[in-house]
Amino acid sequence: MGKKPTVAFLRPSQYFLGEPQSQPALGIMYLAAQIRKHGYETTIYDLSACERDKYDLSKVEEYDIYGVTATYLDYDTSEFLCRKLKAKYPNSKFIVGGMVINNMEYHANREIFDTTFVNDSEWTILDYLKDVESGTPKKTYIGKVHKTLDDIPFPARDLIQVQGSESIFYKKKSYYPGGTTSMIMSRGCVGQCNFCSEKFNVNFKLRFRSPENIQGEIEECIEKYGIHQMRMQDDDISMAKPFITKVLPILSKLPIAYRVSCRVDKVTPEFFKQLIESNCREIGFGLESGDDETLKTLGKFTTAEQNYNACKWAKEAGLIVRGFMMFGVPGENKENLQHTYDFLTKVKPYVDLLTACYLVPFPDSDFFKNPEKFN
Repeated sequence: MGKKPTVAFLRPSQYFLGEPQSQPALGIMYLAAQIRKHGYETTIYDLSACERDKYDLSKVEEYDIYGVTATYLDYDTSEFLCRKLKAKYPNSKFIVGGMVINNMEYHANREIFDTTFVNDSEWTILDYLKDVESGTPKKTYIGKVHKTLDDIPFPARDLIQVQGSESIFYKKKSYYPGGTTSMIMSRGCVGQCNFCSEKFNVNFKLRFRSPENIQGEIEECIEKYGIHQMRMQDDDISMAKPFITKVLPILSKLPIAYRVSCRVDKVTPEFFKQLIESNCREIGFGLESGDDETLKTLGKFTTAEQNYNACKWAKEAGLIVRGFMMFGVPGENKENLQHTYDFLTKVKPYVDLLTACYLVPFPDSDFFKNPEKFN
């Protein structure tokens, strides 16, 4: 076996976000913590605040391996970043993972990326590093479902040069000094949205951390980093009531403020009151449309009435409410749009911030793979 390779993780430019460093990248922080636990030297270069394709690499030192995370929005700039580093350090290896690789592994540029990682990679990256030591690294590593998330060490927040600003909250409100961070209590999603690829990936089965493990990470954020504000990155805070009812009483006793995302079909007024009591301050709903026919086409399995009730109940409980809308849905006509306009007029008093975008199906989603089904 050769010497243990050194690894640097890279977060590429996320020029499309206002303040990307306010929400540190959990994926690479988890990976860095995992390999460090097993004796590998590692660091993280957060370049997310750089302008698109304008990287200053003067402070990026030479490592044996560079790992980059890539989403659909930043794959191109991830590739550009690694191309520049490969020219600077031609003897280094380059690896890539992230959502775009999970669903479009074939899209990875093999002239730049030596190895790709599909699905959760906290254990496969250890296999890869051992293979590198023995001189037999593979081209692709496919991760399996982690049933016990508590086995993964807490994210390596100490490797992030900038602990985020206070901008995760509406109008940049700050409930505590000391910056912000990202956190996640579960992995996976039970949604069946036709624009999303997760429902076809068995690796995205819903899994939870224990309440004690969640509490331990929050306490570390407070005591070690002085961070009291979190963006919970779970796909849906309401997905499993037995789990969340155990967690909320723990959160209520901690000096924190946090923000979540949630579906509209599994909620009650009492649930939002419990969120407020647990120090939740903001909630985001993927409303998508105010028309029932359009929501059915999207595979949301929700209704305009459920959208309205969720926003109303959350606002009345005292939460800041964000709503996310989607236009350009197959089959959407003037009548559907009028229903959505009427819905938005009605729900306006209960939504603090509304974000709208055009439908762009994820690769490997039902819309993407079977467009003929949706005309």
